[in-house]
Amino acid sequence: MADISNLKSLIRSVEDKSTSINNFLNQIGISLEDLKTYTDGLEQALSTLNSKDISTEPTLNQVKLALDDITTYVDELEASLTALNSKDFATQTTLAALNSKDFATQTTLAQVKTTLDTIKTYVDGLEASLTTLNSKDFATQTTLLDLKNIATNILKELQDIPIIFDTTEQFTGINTTVDFTVTLANHAVYDSTDYRKTASCTDTDGKLYTCAYYDDTTKEITFTARPDGSTSTTITVSYQKEV
Repeated sequence: MADISNLKSLIRSVEDKSTSINNFLNQIGISLEDLKTYTDGLEQALSTLNSKDISTEPTLNQVKLALDDITTYVDELEASLTALNSKDFATQTTLAALNSKDFATQTTLAQVKTTLDTIKTYVDGLEASLTTLNSKDFATQTTLLDLKNIATNILKELQDIPIIFDTTEQFTGINTTVDFTVTLANHAVYDSTDYRKTASCTDTDGKLYTCAYYDDTTKEITFTARPDGSTSTTITVSYQKEV
């Protein structure tokens, strides 16, 4: 009997609470059915949201890609910093070796000063020589006049000595690109040490050839070739005939 009594009390308690809940909901204008409907809607929304694959959403996927890029950059930067940190820019050994160098001691500076003093001495000597040279009169009016007189006398002497080439002969089919020899009809006056007693030779283009040798016995006369000569041309030989 006690159990039945307790059960009845529990039922009455639940009914009282249900009545209290209904009274509260009635006061705010919501029924239990409405509350159930709202609860069902919320449950459905949560279920729909739970079914979403957040990582496939476009916006979130873009954010993920950006974060992946940032992660890559950070990894590369970390690797570069690690490599840089491994470099030995100035260890104690390096600094100690550098500190031991004598870049400009008093001894070094003294040697530099000695060298500069020597250079200065050479420059002073050169300056003195130039000053002395500058004082020389290389071409005074008197000197120039003397030179003019000498040149005039030489020119007069040359003009007073006639070069007599009284005989000319022509030869055809001559190759003047090599030394060539022709035989004169007359004995010629020839002296290799006196240009007035040699012979001259020109071709049809007016090129002049130098006399190299003359054989008085055979009357053969040889002229020096010219690279710009002709392989076959007519030459005119002018010379002084023996009397």
